[in-house]
Amino acid sequence: MPKLIDYPRTSYTGAWELAEIIDDTGGKCAVETAAKKLNRKVSGSFKAIIGSAVKFGLATSKRELLTTTTL
Repeated sequence: MPKLIDYPRTSYTGAWELAEIIDDTGGKCAVETAAKKLNRKVSGSFKAIIGSAVKFGLATSKRELLTTTTL
């Protein structure tokens, strides 16, 4: 069973940057598209940024699709 972490693993700045990229693409985009726009690879560290954006309430993530929230 994986460990559940109740706190963001990266900074708010990184999560905000990801949310801006998602918003620039129309509010929804694939994980791979967001990674390309941030000049990153889809890796563990990038997924930590996605997790932080979700924990901060800036985005949602479902099956490789990222969506911004109203926040």
